[in-house]
Amino acid sequence: RRSEARREKRLRVNAEAILIANGGGELPSRLCDLSRGGACVAAPRGYAGAVGDRLRLGSTLLGAPRPVRLVARSPRRLHFAFEYGAADAA
Repeated sequence: RRSEARREKRLRVNAEAILIANGGGELPSRLCDLSRGGACVAAPRGYAGAVGDRLRLGSTLLGAPRPVRLVARSPRRLHFAFEYGAADAA
């Protein structure tokens, strides 16, 4: 049932990542998996964001930070959707 909810195949990865808030604050993290539609990262300490938050996510695999929207969270993971076409929104 869980696999039915996935639109895109996910690739497990382990890479350094950075989340950049709208105010410019940077939160170091780890990229856990990637798909065409989004990414999962380890929840950075001190991040109290809510579903719907818009940030930028960069990593050695993704290259320059790109706009993302937080679509789900758990105590240890943050799940982001890439915001295609929103390069200047974040």
